[in-house]
Amino acid sequence: MRRDCLGGHLGPLAGVLTAMQWSKHCHPKAVHVLTAPCDTPFLPADLVVRLTGALEEQGADIAIARCPERTHPIIALWPVDLAERLAHDLTQSDVRSVHRWLSGFRVAEALFPAAPLANLNNPEELAAARRTA
Repeated sequence: MRRDCLGGHLGPLAGVLTAMQWSKHCHPKAVHVLTAPCDTPFLPADLVVRLTGALEEQGADIAIARCPERTHPIIALWPVDLAERLAHDLTQSDVRSVHRWLSGFRVAEALFPAAPLANLNNPEELAAARRTA
């Protein structure tokens, strides 16, 4: 497991920044990084294709997943070139909320069924999800 590039428990945005910086270092030609929470084990196989399509079709900066009930802003495609801005916002302002940070950008949403985006936090939830899959 990789630690966030910024200390201090700054939340999911610090993980996004870590992914952006890793990509810039290890894959300098990459334009976007994909993020997803570790407790979402059944992501759809076409996730990247649909997020990319939403990004292009909607002329947005960032693409996030959505199910009928809500958005899933950490299941997203992020432009790597936003790393400096995100680093600045995390260290020089009080931005910690993903929703709040996203409000400064054009955000595309790709609609998915709820089940593949389910957030599973214990063995019972995982077992129940496997039974219905």
